[in-house]
Amino acid sequence: MTKFKKHSIFIIVVLSAIFNLLIATDSIAVKYYTQGSTYLSKNNLDSALISFTKAIALDTTYAAAYNNRGIVYYKKGGIDQAIKDYNKSIILNPKNARTYLNRGLAYNQKALFDQAILDYTKAAELDTLYGKAYYNRGIAYHRKGTLDKAVIDYKKAIKLSPKDAKAMVELAMIYEEKKDNQKAIFWYEKAWENKDFLNNKGDSLVQNKLKELQKQ
Repeated sequence: MTKFKKHSIFIIVVLSAIFNLLIATDSIAVKYYTQGSTYLSKNNLDSALISFTKAIALDTTYAAAYNNRGIVYYKKGGIDQAIKDYNKSIILNPKNARTYLNRGLAYNQKALFDQAILDYTKAAELDTLYGKAYYNRGIAYHRKGTLDKAVIDYKKAIKLSPKDAKAMVELAMIYEEKKDNQKAIFWYEKAWENKDFLNNKGDSLVQNKLKELQKQ
Protein backbone atom coordinates (compact mmCIF):
# COMPACT_ATOMS: atom_id res chain seq x y z
CA MET A 1 0.00 0.00 0.00
CA THR A 2 1.38 3.40 -0.98
CA LYS A 3 1.92 6.23 1.45
CA PHE A 4 -0.80 8.20 -0.38
CA LYS A 5 -3.39 5.44 0.12
CA LYS A 6 -2.44 5.06 3.80
CA HIS A 7 -2.73 8.80 4.27
CA SER A 8 -6.13 8.86 2.52
CA ILE A 9 -7.44 5.99 4.64
CA PHE A 10 -6.22 7.75 7.79
CA ILE A 11 -8.05 10.95 6.80
CA ILE A 12 -11.25 9.01 6.06
CA VAL A 13 -11.06 7.26 9.45
CA VAL A 14 -10.49 10.55 11.28
CA LEU A 15 -13.33 12.31 9.43
CA SER A 16 -15.63 9.37 10.10
CA ALA A 17 -14.79 9.48 13.80
CA ILE A 18 -15.42 13.23 13.94
CA PHE A 19 -18.73 12.79 12.10
CA ASN A 20 -19.86 10.06 14.48
CA LEU A 21 -18.84 12.18 17.46
CA LEU A 22 -20.88 15.11 16.15
CA ILE A 23 -23.91 12.88 15.67
CA ALA A 24 -23.53 11.48 19.18
CA THR A 25 -23.15 14.98 20.63
CA ASP A 26 -26.27 16.21 18.80
CA SER A 27 -28.19 13.19 20.02
CA ILE A 28 -27.23 13.88 23.64
CA ALA A 29 -28.12 17.56 23.22
CA VAL A 30 -31.56 16.57 21.93
CA LYS A 31 -31.95 14.23 24.90
CA TYR A 32 -31.25 17.07 27.35
CA TYR A 33 -33.56 19.40 25.40
CA THR A 34 -36.40 16.86 25.52
CA GLN A 35 -35.74 16.29 29.21
CA GLY A 36 -35.80 20.04 29.84
CA SER A 37 -39.06 20.44 27.93
CA THR A 38 -40.65 17.74 30.08
CA TYR A 39 -39.49 19.48 33.25
CA LEU A 40 -40.77 22.80 31.91
CA SER A 41 -44.21 21.34 31.16
CA LYS A 42 -44.36 20.23 34.81
CA ASN A 43 -43.14 23.66 35.99
CA ASN A 44 -40.01 22.08 37.48
CA LEU A 45 -38.00 25.15 36.56
CA ASP A 46 -34.70 24.42 38.29
CA SER A 47 -34.36 21.01 36.64
CA ALA A 48 -35.47 22.43 33.29
CA LEU A 49 -32.80 25.13 33.53
CA ILE A 50 -30.08 22.55 34.15
CA SER A 51 -31.19 20.39 31.22
CA PHE A 52 -31.46 23.25 28.70
CA THR A 53 -28.06 24.58 29.80
CA LYS A 54 -26.52 21.13 29.21
CA ALA A 55 -28.13 20.98 25.77
CA ILE A 56 -26.68 24.39 24.89
CA ALA A 57 -23.23 23.42 26.20
CA LEU A 58 -23.25 20.47 23.78
CA ASP A 59 -24.72 22.43 20.87
CA THR A 60 -24.24 26.19 20.98
CA THR A 61 -26.38 26.57 17.83
CA TYR A 62 -29.46 24.96 19.42
CA ALA A 63 -32.02 27.77 18.88
CA ALA A 64 -34.92 25.92 20.50
CA ALA A 65 -32.89 25.26 23.65
CA TYR A 66 -32.09 28.98 24.01
CA ASN A 67 -35.77 29.82 23.50
CA ASN A 68 -36.93 27.35 26.14
CA ARG A 69 -34.23 28.35 28.60
CA GLY A 70 -35.44 31.90 28.06
CA ILE A 71 -38.94 30.78 29.05
CA VAL A 72 -37.52 29.26 32.23
CA TYR A 73 -35.65 32.45 33.11
CA TYR A 74 -38.82 34.46 32.41
CA LYS A 75 -40.90 32.26 34.70
CA LYS A 76 -38.23 32.54 37.41
CA GLY A 77 -38.27 36.33 37.15
CA GLY A 78 -34.94 36.65 35.33
CA ILE A 79 -36.29 38.92 32.60
CA ASP A 80 -32.91 40.24 31.39
CA GLN A 81 -31.48 36.72 31.18
CA ALA A 82 -34.59 35.62 29.30
CA ILE A 83 -34.15 38.43 26.76
CA LYS A 84 -30.49 37.43 26.21
CA ASP A 85 -31.53 33.86 25.43
CA TYR A 86 -34.35 35.00 23.15
CA ASN A 87 -31.89 37.27 21.32
CA LYS A 88 -29.55 34.33 20.75
CA SER A 89 -32.40 32.09 19.62
CA ILE A 90 -33.60 34.70 17.12
CA ILE A 91 -30.10 35.11 15.69
CA LEU A 92 -29.93 31.35 15.17
CA ASN A 93 -33.51 31.01 13.89
CA PRO A 94 -35.10 34.33 12.83
CA LYS A 95 -38.22 32.62 11.47
CA ASN A 96 -39.70 31.38 14.76
CA ALA A 97 -42.77 33.48 15.58
CA ARG A 98 -43.00 32.09 19.11
CA THR A 99 -39.56 33.38 20.09
CA TYR A 100 -40.52 36.91 19.02
CA LEU A 101 -43.71 36.58 21.07
CA ASN A 102 -41.71 35.40 24.08
CA ARG A 103 -39.27 38.29 23.82
CA GLY A 104 -42.21 40.65 23.46
CA LEU A 105 -43.65 39.34 26.72
CA ALA A 106 -40.31 39.99 28.42
CA TYR A 107 -40.14 43.55 27.06
CA ASN A 108 -43.72 44.07 28.22
CA GLN A 109 -42.70 43.06 31.75
CA LYS A 110 -40.05 45.79 31.65
CA ALA A 111 -42.69 48.30 30.38
CA LEU A 112 -40.75 48.57 27.10
CA PHE A 113 -43.98 48.65 25.15
CA ASP A 114 -42.60 49.93 21.83
CA GLN A 115 -40.06 47.11 21.69
CA ALA A 116 -42.74 44.62 22.71
CA ILE A 117 -45.01 45.88 19.92
CA LEU A 118 -42.22 45.43 17.36
CA ASP A 119 -41.75 41.81 18.45
CA TYR A 120 -45.48 41.03 18.47
CA THR A 121 -45.75 42.58 15.01
CA LYS A 122 -42.89 40.40 13.75
CA ALA A 123 -44.55 37.32 15.27
CA ALA A 124 -47.80 38.18 13.48
CA GLU A 125 -45.94 38.69 10.19
CA LEU A 126 -44.31 35.28 10.49
CA ASP A 127 -47.58 33.61 11.49
CA THR A 128 -50.67 35.57 10.44
CA LEU A 129 -52.93 33.15 12.34
CA TYR A 130 -51.07 33.60 15.63
CA GLY A 131 -53.85 34.92 17.87
CA LYS A 132 -51.56 35.37 20.88
CA ALA A 133 -49.45 37.85 18.90
CA TYR A 134 -52.46 40.10 18.29
CA TYR A 135 -53.80 39.67 21.83
CA ASN A 136 -50.48 40.61 23.45
CA ARG A 137 -49.88 43.47 21.03
CA GLY A 138 -53.33 44.70 22.04
CA ILE A 139 -52.24 44.63 25.68
CA ALA A 140 -49.12 46.64 24.86
CA TYR A 141 -51.15 49.22 22.92
CA HIS A 142 -53.67 49.31 25.77
CA ARG A 143 -50.98 49.97 28.36
CA LYS A 144 -49.55 52.72 26.14
CA GLY A 145 -52.99 54.30 25.97
CA THR A 146 -53.34 53.69 22.22
CA LEU A 147 -56.87 52.38 22.62
CA ASP A 148 -58.04 52.31 18.99
CA LYS A 149 -55.13 50.11 17.92
CA ALA A 150 -55.71 47.88 20.95
CA VAL A 151 -59.36 47.42 19.91
CA ILE A 152 -58.29 46.33 16.42
CA ASP A 153 -55.84 43.76 17.81
CA TYR A 154 -58.26 42.34 20.39
CA LYS A 155 -60.91 41.92 17.71
CA LYS A 156 -58.38 40.18 15.46
CA ALA A 157 -57.43 37.85 18.32
CA ILE A 158 -61.10 37.04 18.90
CA LYS A 159 -61.66 36.42 15.20
CA LEU A 160 -58.82 33.89 15.23
CA SER A 161 -59.90 32.39 18.58
CA PRO A 162 -63.67 32.94 18.94
CA LYS A 163 -63.68 31.66 22.53
CA ASP A 164 -60.85 33.93 23.72
CA ALA A 165 -62.63 35.27 26.79
CA LYS A 166 -59.52 37.12 27.99
CA ALA A 167 -59.45 39.22 24.81
CA MET A 168 -63.18 39.88 25.25
CA VAL A 169 -62.63 41.14 28.78
CA GLU A 170 -59.80 43.43 27.65
CA LEU A 171 -62.00 44.76 24.85
CA ALA A 172 -64.86 45.39 27.29
CA MET A 173 -62.50 47.28 29.59
CA ILE A 174 -61.45 49.56 26.75
CA TYR A 175 -65.05 50.37 25.88
CA GLU A 176 -65.64 51.05 29.56
CA GLU A 177 -62.72 53.50 29.49
CA LYS A 178 -64.28 55.09 26.42
CA LYS A 179 -67.57 55.44 28.36
CA ASP A 180 -69.33 53.24 25.79
CA ASN A 181 -71.21 51.12 28.32
CA GLN A 182 -73.38 49.38 25.74
CA LYS A 183 -70.37 47.88 23.97
CA ALA A 184 -68.66 47.18 27.28
CA ILE A 185 -71.68 45.18 28.45
CA PHE A 186 -71.81 43.33 25.12
CA TRP A 187 -68.20 42.14 25.43
CA TYR A 188 -68.45 41.31 29.14
CA GLU A 189 -71.50 39.19 28.31
CA LYS A 190 -69.60 37.48 25.49
CA ALA A 191 -66.75 36.79 27.91
CA TRP A 192 -69.23 35.33 30.40
CA GLU A 193 -70.59 33.02 27.69
CA ASN A 194 -67.03 31.68 27.42
CA LYS A 195 -66.25 31.78 31.14
CA ASP A 196 -64.72 28.29 31.00
CA PHE A 197 -61.69 30.01 29.47
CA LEU A 198 -61.34 32.40 32.41
CA ASN A 199 -59.85 31.74 35.83
CA ASN A 200 -61.77 32.41 39.05
CA LYS A 201 -60.45 35.96 39.23
CA GLY A 202 -61.67 36.60 35.69
CA ASP A 203 -65.09 35.14 36.51
CA SER A 204 -65.49 37.48 39.48
CA LEU A 205 -64.33 40.49 37.48
CA VAL A 206 -66.85 39.88 34.70
CA GLN A 207 -69.72 39.31 37.14
CA ASN A 208 -68.94 42.47 39.10
CA LYS A 209 -68.50 44.58 35.98
CA LEU A 210 -71.82 43.44 34.54
CA LYS A 211 -73.62 44.25 37.79
CA GLU A 212 -72.04 47.72 37.94
CA LEU A 213 -72.75 48.61 34.31
CA GLN A 214 -76.30 47.25 34.27
CA LYS A 215 -77.18 49.47 37.26
CA GLN A 216 -76.17 52.59 35.36
